[in-house]
Amino acid sequence: MRSRAAKCYLHCGLANTRSLGNSCALVEDHIVYNNLDVFAITETWLTSVDGDDILRASCPAGYSALHIPRIGRRGGGVALIYCSSIVLKKITLVHVPVSFEYLAVALTVNSSLITLVVVYRPPASNFGLFIEEFSTLLEILSTYPGRILIVGDFNIHVDDPLNPAAAKFLCLIESFDLLQHVSGSTHASGHTLDLVLSLSSDDSVADCYTSDLLSDHSVVHWVVRAHRPCHPFKPVSFRKLKSIDMDSFTADILDLPLFQAPSDDLEGLLLQYNTGLATVLDAHAPMVHRSFAVRPDNPWCSEEILAARRRLRRLERLWRRTGLHVHYEMFNDACLSRNKLIHEAKSTFLVARINENLEKKSLFKVVDSFLIKKPQSALPNHDSLPELAERFSAFFTEKVNNIRVALEVLACNVVRDFAPYQGNSFSVFKPVSVSEILVLIKSCPCKSSLRDPMPSFLVKAAADLLAPPIAALINRSLELGIFPAEMKLAFISPLLKKLGLDPNVLGNYRPVSALSFISKLLERVVAKQLIEHLETQSLYVPVQSAYRSFHSTETALLKVLNDILSSIDHGDSVILALLDQSAAFDLIDHEILLNRLSTQFGVTGVPLCWFESYLSGRLQSVCIKGVCSSPVPLQYGVPQGSVLGPVLFTLYISHLHEIANSFNLSDHYYADDVQLYQSFRANEKNAVYSTLSAAISEIKCWLSQNFLKLNEEKTDVILLSSASSKHPPVGTSLDVGGALVPISDGVRDLGVIFDPHLTMAPHIRSSCRKAYFHLRRIARIRKFLPSLAVKQLVHAFVISQLDYGNSLLAGLPDVRLDGLRRVQNSAARLITGARKFESITPHLRSLHWLPIRQRIDFKIAVLVHRCLHGSAPSYLAELIIPYCPPRALRSASLYQLSVPASRSTSYGNRAFSVFAPRLWNSLPLSIRSAQSLGQFRSLLKTHLFRTAF
Repeated sequence: MRSRAAKCYLHCGLANTRSLGNSCALVEDHIVYNNLDVFAITETWLTSVDGDDILRASCPAGYSALHIPRIGRRGGGVALIYCSSIVLKKITLVHVPVSFEYLAVALTVNSSLITLVVVYRPPASNFGLFIEEFSTLLEILSTYPGRILIVGDFNIHVDDPLNPAAAKFLCLIESFDLLQHVSGSTHASGHTLDLVLSLSSDDSVADCYTSDLLSDHSVVHWVVRAHRPCHPFKPVSFRKLKSIDMDSFTADILDLPLFQAPSDDLEGLLLQYNTGLATVLDAHAPMVHRSFAVRPDNPWCSEEILAARRRLRRLERLWRRTGLHVHYEMFNDACLSRNKLIHEAKSTFLVARINENLEKKSLFKVVDSFLIKKPQSALPNHDSLPELAERFSAFFTEKVNNIRVALEVLACNVVRDFAPYQGNSFSVFKPVSVSEILVLIKSCPCKSSLRDPMPSFLVKAAADLLAPPIAALINRSLELGIFPAEMKLAFISPLLKKLGLDPNVLGNYRPVSALSFISKLLERVVAKQLIEHLETQSLYVPVQSAYRSFHSTETALLKVLNDILSSIDHGDSVILALLDQSAAFDLIDHEILLNRLSTQFGVTGVPLCWFESYLSGRLQSVCIKGVCSSPVPLQYGVPQGSVLGPVLFTLYISHLHEIANSFNLSDHYYADDVQLYQSFRANEKNAVYSTLSAAISEIKCWLSQNFLKLNEEKTDVILLSSASSKHPPVGTSLDVGGALVPISDGVRDLGVIFDPHLTMAPHIRSSCRKAYFHLRRIARIRKFLPSLAVKQLVHAFVISQLDYGNSLLAGLPDVRLDGLRRVQNSAARLITGARKFESITPHLRSLHWLPIRQRIDFKIAVLVHRCLHGSAPSYLAELIIPYCPPRALRSASLYQLSVPASRSTSYGNRAFSVFAPRLWNSLPLSIRSAQSLGQFRSLLKTHLFRTAF
């Protein structure tokens, strides 16, 4: 903390001083010896009468203290001794727990705000009450600004994984996105009782270790990062796009040859488009090259604010020179005026940006920029960017080539023949109108590539002007069956697959293509017509949920979970295998794909020629911070980031469904994510293992024949069974393509975590952790926003976390949903400004929010309505059966559904095929008979809202 350089650390300590009585001499020696900045103490045993004086008297020079004694009985007490140079403010929370004591303070170091809470939990306190009260404290802190540190003596053996109390406590802190940093023993008995907790997203604790015993506890040291940001200098190039005069800009576009003398040749027309728009852009917003210090963006800063800052500095110099009180008052008034201007400017800027960027990904960037959270792209160590770009280019190319070579030498004897296509062919493209292109342009996201002659937001701004030439260019391509060569160069960005991976390992990166805006428009037109052909001819694999209308990861998971719960309800266990493929999109063989499009999906004539042109002659160049590698041929695969690539991939692997069916396995697919599962009785385990292994072996063989690679190392297998089963299946490794894969205790399937007994507790904890992360981010900018803007952010980041996959939580007991309920309550308090101990019900009612249980019911009922009206996946619609009475009854016209029988309330009743019809039949007739989805949703929400409140 004493250093004011870029790297600054706060050195802290924690100790229990019970055996010291009323003497703090050892505390003083400890602080002086270790030169600590902050020293937290539990069990001070100091009374309220003389404790504060004793503690302050024992502090070394330059230190001060805060103390919270135990009231009414001896023992206990928590305190904090801190360096006087630290700006410290005691926080008074409206929370008086019975099961533990705490002291909360706000530390300001190097302009960094840290909320520090010192906790002492007596060993004899009621643990259940402690969990409830500590949860309340964490809920209060969840919306506090700055970083959060919680330290103290919890008297919980967190080092013992078999300790039920420790397991419950660790699950609680995981739900609130907290990390525990202390390792090793902190007590004379050999257990870890003294803890240091911080938010996992903060990365604030740089080091944590223990030293000698002080009383019967070791002293715990931890080091907190309190760095000031560095501002390196860098050269930048930019255009002043906001200064463009749109009237003059569009007038110059109309004078281009693209409009005055359009070419008849496809490549010539595209050249006119690219060169013409680039010339106009250079004339109106030429590239500017500057070099300056990289500082946090202050886009809200105005000339008025700058003038106020200059006046403030002038008055400060005057006051410091004269020392007069009148000059100090002038300085203070100027300071208040400047702060008011900045607050108003920030608020106006944020509200405008939120209204402009309603997509979640764009909003994330808005919040990041406002919080000065600019995550630097992780890159390997390198001497120069050109060298790194070439290294990445060579790696991505060699990776695909090496896999291809390895697959070509594999000998597979199994060859499966599939029936050729017999339906209507897709032999001609339909021309598109200017109005259709205009709708496409306005609906596309504002993403740009280095191949774009001008940013896509300018194309959208001039859409009415540019739609006719773009439509002519696209129709010319569809008519000739040619994909322009100019569009075949893709710029590749290497992105780290997952946070936390080693950035120096090139294998931890995936290549994502950045394609030109107009090429994506052309792909969207082709994709729309191809998908229309596939749906009309029923050529999609029915259990493939990727890139299809009314399908999603949640509908896929709901179908899989329904089958599993139904099997467990009948007394069976289920084995679930999640297969992973290596570089799947990059390995597609173009010749095989074209042959499959022709023989299996009826693509012929001009469309087939167009796809051949689309796949052939492609190039890719790795681009890092504007520096690009030499273009290399793309001999295999479809570009990631393209519109057509994912659709073509699902067609390429469609035969996997037939292989799974031949082994009587249940299966489901989402792009390259393959789920295979099978139910079995206890005495059938070996047979099911053998069948599943054989099926995976044939799938691996088929993938090899089609130049795709099964990744055995990342394949997960889990056994699912009832928690009350008398003979649960014993997990043994499964042979997956020649490799033994161990049975997992939990798997992540399309973003949802399944545990062996389907309690969904790990998934709920994960959802809560992510939601609290976003809540804390929003809380930091809450003061600048009106309630409506806060509500928009909360819906985009927090409520979306609670709603994703919530249909899978149907039928769970309320205690399982308690964590989600706490998140929703915290979100409501953040929006409305409600205090912690106010009743949350009026605020939920004012926001018109459904509670967690009713949100689940709403999702399920909407899915049922979609199933009944043909806007849901067929695999869900098949589970919803209208009720047919044995003879003509009045109930036959009441829009009721048949409810299958179930044996177990804890599993069978949770299945979609059981829960959904029961929920539907419980709704009033006026709701069930609503025909339009909009009317149904409105009536349903009103009904559930009245039921809840």
